[in-house]
Amino acid sequence: MYGICKLSFVPVRAESSSKSELVTQLILGEIYKVISQKDDWYFIENQNDSYTGWINLLQHSPLINMGLLTEKPIIFNTYPLEVALNHTLQQKQIIPFGANIFQLINGNELTEFMIDNYNFSFQNFYISANSNLIDSAKKFLNVPYLWGGKSSMGIDCSGFSQIIFKSHGIQLKRDAFQQAQQGEVVDFLSVSSPGDLAFFDNNEGKITHVGILLNNAEIIHASGQVKIEKIDNYGIINNETNQYSHKLRMIRRILK
Repeated sequence: MYGICKLSFVPVRAESSSKSELVTQLILGEIYKVISQKDDWYFIENQNDSYTGWINLLQHSPLINMGLLTEKPIIFNTYPLEVALNHTLQQKQIIPFGANIFQLINGNELTEFMIDNYNFSFQNFYISANSNLIDSAKKFLNVPYLWGGKSSMGIDCSGFSQIIFKSHGIQLKRDAFQQAQQGEVVDFLSVSSPGDLAFFDNNEGKITHVGILLNNAEIIHASGQVKIEKIDNYGIINNETNQYSHKLRMIRRILK
């Protein structure tokens, strides 16, 4: 059985309980596979990044148009969000940055669209100008850190890199240690390029943090909030304390 996120955001938890840890979120239009059920919870796998977790049955919507499983979505990239009229439900709904839109009703014009069997339209919509990846990342400055978050309402470090790359047509895995296995290794910070991913480890050598390099001396990342800080060959230098906050482990290039 497959489902599709028809709410703006749906929390995905580590266990089948509302008190359990938030591990990620489904964003509007993301499709998932239902693997099992426990009481009022479904254990699901996100079809975008294969990430798994539990969602409440009350927030589950069965996928009606199975053809969407093979259709490449349009990624909504107006920051931070837009409000559209859901004609099917006759109510307004938030369309967040990173939402999956599958069908434009008026040709190539993003004013009326479908998400599965829901029909939406914008009343006062302005199309976001095409921007590069760095411009997109900077739009998230000062968004608060939220463990498991991946939206403009709250985001974690790997959710930040994932949603930014997604908006530019590149699918990253969900966690930092998984993203560290994608792309190609960049040998030195001095030869890095804007958009390269920098990864950081803890005292046990486990990769626990990721950020997007703006150049070979600055990084944008989510730590307390999305912010720009200095980086050198050892790691990230905290703006407030002028001390190292994260130890650099590796750099990888996703963009060609």
